Amino acid sequence: MSAPAIIGVGKPTLRIRGTSYPVLLPTLRDARLHLAVVIVSLQVLGQVAFDFRLSIAQILISVLACAVLEAGIALWRHRVILWPASALLTGNGVAFILRVPGTEHGDWWSLRGWWIFAGTAAVSLLSKHVIRFRGRHFFNPSNFGLVLCFLLLGPELADPLEFWWGPMSPWLALALAIIVAGGFAILLRLRLLGIAIAFWVTFATCIGVLAASGHAMTARWHLGPVSDWSFWQVLAFSPEILVFLFFMITDPKTIPDGRVGRRVYSVGIGLLAALLIAPQTDEFGSKVAVLVALALVCAARPLIELLLAATRPRGETVSARTLGAAALVGAVGFTGLLVTAGIPARSSAGAAIPPNVAANELLDVSILTSKGLAPIDRRTAQQIARDVVADLRIESDALRRRDPDLAAAGADGVRLAALWRQIRAANERAIVVPHYVVERIGITLEPGDGQAPPTVVARLAGTVQLATYEGSPPTLKHRGASERFSRTVELALERGRWLIVRSTGATEASSAPPPTRAEAFGGVRLRDVATQVGLVFRHGAFRFGMSNDTAAMMGGGLCWLDYDGDGWLDLFVVNSYSEIDFVRWEKHGGLPRGALFHNVRGRFDDVSRGSGADLSLRGSGCVAADFNLDGNMDLYVTTAGYSVATDGYDALLWGNGDGTFTEGARAAGINTPGWHTGAAVGDVNGDGRPDLFVAGYTDVNAPIASSTAGFPTNHLGVRDRLYLNEGVDEKGRSRFREVGERAGLEAGRVDHGLGAVFTDVNEDGRLDLYVANDEDPNRLYLNVARPRGTTDPAGLGFRLEERARREGIDDPNAGMGIAAADYSLDGREDLFVTNSRRQLHAVFRSSAAKTGEPAFADARSDFGAALGKSFTGWGVSWADLDLDGDLDLVLANGAIPLKNLARDAQRIQVLENLTGEGQSGEFADAGQLAGLPPSQRVNGRGLAAADYDNDGDLDVAINSIGGRLILLRNTGATGHWLEVKLSGFVPGSEVTAVLPDGRRLVRRVHAGSSYLSSEDPRVHFGLGDVTRVSELVTRYPGGSETRLTDVAADQILVVTL
Repeated sequence: MSAPAIIGVGKPTLRIRGTSYPVLLPTLRDARLHLAVVIVSLQVLGQVAFDFRLSIAQILISVLACAVLEAGIALWRHRVILWPASALLTGNGVAFILRVPGTEHGDWWSLRGWWIFAGTAAVSLLSKHVIRFRGRHFFNPSNFGLVLCFLLLGPELADPLEFWWGPMSPWLALALAIIVAGGFAILLRLRLLGIAIAFWVTFATCIGVLAASGHAMTARWHLGPVSDWSFWQVLAFSPEILVFLFFMITDPKTIPDGRVGRRVYSVGIGLLAALLIAPQTDEFGSKVAVLVALALVCAARPLIELLLAATRPRGETVSARTLGAAALVGAVGFTGLLVTAGIPARSSAGAAIPPNVAANELLDVSILTSKGLAPIDRRTAQQIARDVVADLRIESDALRRRDPDLAAAGADGVRLAALWRQIRAANERAIVVPHYVVERIGITLEPGDGQAPPTVVARLAGTVQLATYEGSPPTLKHRGASERFSRTVELALERGRWLIVRSTGATEASSAPPPTRAEAFGGVRLRDVATQVGLVFRHGAFRFGMSNDTAAMMGGGLCWLDYDGDGWLDLFVVNSYSEIDFVRWEKHGGLPRGALFHNVRGRFDDVSRGSGADLSLRGSGCVAADFNLDGNMDLYVTTAGYSVATDGYDALLWGNGDGTFTEGARAAGINTPGWHTGAAVGDVNGDGRPDLFVAGYTDVNAPIASSTAGFPTNHLGVRDRLYLNEGVDEKGRSRFREVGERAGLEAGRVDHGLGAVFTDVNEDGRLDLYVANDEDPNRLYLNVARPRGTTDPAGLGFRLEERARREGIDDPNAGMGIAAADYSLDGREDLFVTNSRRQLHAVFRSSAAKTGEPAFADARSDFGAALGKSFTGWGVSWADLDLDGDLDLVLANGAIPLKNLARDAQRIQVLENLTGEGQSGEFADAGQLAGLPPSQRVNGRGLAAADYDNDGDLDVAINSIGGRLILLRNTGATGHWLEVKLSGFVPGSEVTAVLPDGRRLVRRVHAGSSYLSSEDPRVHFGLGDVTRVSELVTRYPGGSETRLTDVAADQILVVTL
């Protein structure tokens, strides 16, 4: 909107270097000043009441870019000094609508995306000076710049302000009042109110047609699709739409002349906006559609004026009946076009909400107030209610049948663990099962846990009847009287259904026992001796205070390796820091660096300085490997360096054999930037050279505008990488070629990967790959040989085929770390994946599957009782701590996101495998028994087990965010043991110890596992009372074997390849 400035006799001038320049100032009656008051008021309200993700710096950049350009152009063209009232409005309008993903509310001076604000503002301002017709500019300036910005950059870099700024509240009512009152006051004075009204009536009518036809869109502030009446209400009364109709389409410089032309203009924008919205399935597309509609109609304004001039009646008149018939035909035709255009949005919304239970089974479903969040729409609430009723029925049936697998169909998280404990506790005894009749359900949203999306909470009321069952199949023995009940449940959306994950006020089938606890644990004692043995290290994150730096919260791997070949394992520890602390670290002696510790017969010397391994990276994890097979161990370090020039790539540290390392990632062909996490090494193509897999995590610079999920899935993922080892160069160092996508990695979508491990699922001698993804389904890539030729278009000799769902291990939760080992003693590796935020850890027990059946079975019920309440799990390791022949489990825990280092710390968990106690497949909490009190809490991340003191039992190192390194020394176990070291680096090799009684203990050599870490490169056997191993078989990838017989226990045995 613009109005002329006042200039004339007696007006101020400014003399510069002898030349007088008139000074043009607006008057107090200038409508531009009134509009500025409205927009500034809304900006202030947005920061105070609606948490606008917009910084003061971003606003100033936008405003100043326009003001400087406008003032400069006026001085250059007209030799006047202009107060740039119109330009200030343009810049403020751009800043009011434009958002750069990643900007946080409260970060007032953030310069994130400064060039986007500056560029958009500049293009907006220049458009009115460059794109002109008959002395007038075509486009509303801010609208033109914003349309180009959103179309060219997309939602990853630029996003419009949401349609709704928050749930209805006094603050939002005040904002709406300011918009409407200000709009009426300004437009009445300018006699342009008819444009706003005509647009709104047209737009609201068309959006009503879309809503009635089943149109829906997703929005990150709304749980589930916005559809039906809610869709119409959101768009028709959106504060963003009201700002658009009052202050953007009514620019006097861009509207047509004449009453008829203005009617055509306003109605045309309404029709076109609705038509462009029709196929859009998310809020971003819908918002941009409205802006594009204005730009297109403005571009057509000269044509509209010419057509109206050419069709003005010359004496003859058209009857009202003819006009009415033409209008009716046009309305019917446009309605059909609108409904047809909206088909894509209807189909996507309908597919997202499958029916499960008839709606008439619920007597009363109410939507309760959600504080600070958008309310749940009626359609989603009905679906949640249907699923809750179905979940309760499944719960009752699972208890009655004592079926843990059926229980998993209606529950997850803590609730599922409780059901499993009830089923296990009932054993062969009678079980009392509640049968619910739900009469009322109240549904609300509560703010999510940190990065998590909002939590759905349902408050249930009705009647419950307790029934007693005995035997199998279950037989009803007694049915009690119906009683009133009330119950509150939390729900999570899993594979298209709402599952109960937490419950309070439930009637239990039987009194659930406390988590199972070990009774002896073979005398094992675990004690932190890090400081005593010289491992003095503290992770650098959050040393100067907390921040929301997710990269600093996630990292912290460590690697055991014997870099000098003396038979004692040395330790490399990954470091990191919060990006906001960069300057403060530099003032305190420099950025945190990774640390290398030399093991001198059980004590450690810090040899970091001068080793070449102490790089100042924002590190994530590491893997130890001998890539060039020269006998010297190398290190690969993954980083979160997504924006720092010196830190944007991973590091490959070549071991020189003299205690020093040389960085050479890019020279080796590893040059892909991004946030990388877990790494694993194995010979994928069978050429005898170790290849490298690197998991990609999240692009924090690429948020997904329409996502309602929490971090990391509200950002684009970073692609996983597979580097084939091409052999050594003239310097004796390996060269790598990246083939991940061609080999089959992430063929359908790019996930958010964290943990990774090579294993051999189908026992064909080829290494398969299992990847733990954060809030994406985990992936299993089977390594399938392909003869080179037409059947191998990639020319690799192999293909990675994704089979996780088929094999039953595509857990969709927040996968972190992976432990792969044969805990079930069937000769095949089982998988344990740590998860986050009230989710059960994923446990998959290998099975001798028949053709067409999954190769793994869900074994979570074996662990639910021992794990107790859900922790946020990170590093994990299978380790025979008590030397009894079966594998125990150690887990590092710690909350995410980190808000307070002390409060968010969690205890280390140790689970004893009770197979040796005659309770096959059961685990018990042994932490306190091993000397780890509940008060010992850490923000654990990387965890790696190793026999650092060569005494025959496994010890555990843990890296903690912002805390000191932990080394749990294992003492007290009395069993015999055997450790096997291969003379060369051959990850994936399988070592089998055949005991005198015929038992077979199987271990595999892993390079990269747990969470961002590498464990002891030797394989370890606890032997219990056995003093000699009848046969020791080492099977290498490709099928060759080494066999030894009558091997004595209690030694570190070197097996020559």
